[in-house]
Amino acid sequence: MKGFRGYLRILLFILICFVFQDISAQFSKTHYIPPIATTGSGPASPQTQHLYISTPNEIPFNVTINPIGGTPITVQVSNANPYEYYIGAGVDTNFIAQTNLSGQNLTDKGFIIEAEDLVYVSVRLFTSAQLFQAGGVVSKGLAALGEEFRVGTFRNLGNLTGSQSQYLNFISVLATQDNTTVNFSNFGNGVTILNDAETSNILLNTGESYVIAASPSSNSNNAEGFIGVLVESDKPIAVNSG
Repeated sequence: MKGFRGYLRILLFILICFVFQDISAQFSKTHYIPPIATTGSGPASPQTQHLYISTPNEIPFNVTINPIGGTPITVQVSNANPYEYYIGAGVDTNFIAQTNLSGQNLTDKGFIIEAEDLVYVSVRLFTSAQLFQAGGVVSKGLAALGEEFRVGTFRNLGNLTGSQSQYLNFISVLATQDNTTVNFSNFGNGVTILNDAETSNILLNTGESYVIAASPSSNSNNAEGFIGVLVESDKPIAVNSG
């Protein structure tokens, strides 16, 4: 029994370490948030979008919200006073990139958050005219940046619903330094990329984002074609996928 209890204590300690590591990974002075992609139609059409900033620090400090391509604003946050930033509604916002923009260097999408102390940052949005659905993105701050990623997405079953044109898988990247080269590879067999977007040697500067997307309306191979895609860069980038 003592041996079993000792085993449980060790297991609990490991679990606590993993949880603490995950929580602390979201805690950063700088956050890069790439846009998400949408077809802009159907039950998943974007509606209201908000950015939330919070901290456990009881002493107020400044946070600068930079909507890329827009006007930065500086606000104060503390434990008692988190900040809610209204991004906008619909498809013409800094958080949303419609599929007609895929394959282009985007200079007005995404956010860079810079704070004097550690903060949590997340984005939440409602979809559909009736606000039946909602989603969110939680930033992991500087811990999220890297030069090699594997993409995780769900199998896209839009080809089974009769509403294929409303369904989408996407990968979005945001550069943190000038002259960053990005490559996408290891797609599933027979995948077709919307707008014939380039997937190799994409050159981005600081704050520029790039989106590639695939829809089951193009062909059935797209349903699983983005699962496990390899994203590589020669400088740190932030990646978003769905």
